[in-house]
Amino acid sequence: MPQANTWLTQKVLSGINYSGLDKLYQQVGGELGVILTLHHVRPDTAAEFSPNAHLSVSPEFLEQTIQFLQKREYALVSIEEARKRILSGDRSKRFAVFTFDDGYRNTAEIAAPILRKYGVPYVVYFATGFVERTACNWWEGLELAISNNDELKLKAPAVELALNCKTSEEKNIAYDHLVEVFTNQVDEFDQARTLRGLCPKSYEQLLVRMNNDMMAWQEIKDLQNDPLCTIGAHSIDHHALARLSIDRAVREIEDGTAIMHKHLGKRPKHFAYPYGYKAAAGPREFEFVRKAGFETGVTTRPGLIFPEHAKHLTALPRISINGLFQQERYFSSLTSGLPTRLIGRNRKLNVS
Repeated sequence: MPQANTWLTQKVLSGINYSGLDKLYQQVGGELGVILTLHHVRPDTAAEFSPNAHLSVSPEFLEQTIQFLQKREYALVSIEEARKRILSGDRSKRFAVFTFDDGYRNTAEIAAPILRKYGVPYVVYFATGFVERTACNWWEGLELAISNNDELKLKAPAVELALNCKTSEEKNIAYDHLVEVFTNQVDEFDQARTLRGLCPKSYEQLLVRMNNDMMAWQEIKDLQNDPLCTIGAHSIDHHALARLSIDRAVREIEDGTAIMHKHLGKRPKHFAYPYGYKAAAGPREFEFVRKAGFETGVTTRPGLIFPEHAKHLTALPRISINGLFQQERYFSSLTSGLPTRLIGRNRKLNVS
């Protein structure tokens, strides 16, 4: 998120909190609960250039978040319990679900012990390509490439760029530009090769980082033994499914599920769409996931859960626990539902 947008969003969320509108709105909002998105949980080591800082929160903030939800008397539940409450329209107590995408090792080593301390259920969604090191989280590779260079040149089909990235401002501009190119212009199946061509050294560094950061199958099996943990699916290669052909998208969903079943002896029942925003997953993908037999599918479209979601269980919204907003006042405003209802023009559902 550009720095100006981050600053403005922080001001708006602070204003909602300081005015008391977040607490007031929660009394009339009518939501059933909230599903929360996390990626990394680790100590804050953000450098001056940290374009992926939004994907990391500190262990202290995770614990503060749990305490805040307990103070507000949320029921902290599993994704399966949330599904039951959505289907029944249970309004007895707002629920919150903690979900973790991608399968980072710090989920098991840092986040899970905190969640166990408070008896909080959680879901971890795994992309099998990350587990087996056949796919790469290219957005972290771009960060490495820009950090390591003062200038970068990209040559790919229909794309040729020369980017200055010496100063912090230039690095942020270059990162935003390259993310747009990788997201919208580079084919999903060419992203790793394009990253390698952009900066071979940084690509090799990324592979080492992934080997250090991502869980392997034995670690997932160990995590599966935690009664508080639900293991979910996140496709094979973490591609934006909406950019793929029907056959490719279905294979990402169904083959990824089969791989998990083979290694874990259990078929996952819950799915998280890679990236999860509107251009990455829409009604076509929601239907694919439903037909594949999943009980829920979560997006990253921002929003709270309402009774109306009972008919859209594979298109559930989430609220991000964002590394750029690690203050109770921001989290309180976001989980009130008011910001997302304002952005969505008072719509409860965003499933089209």
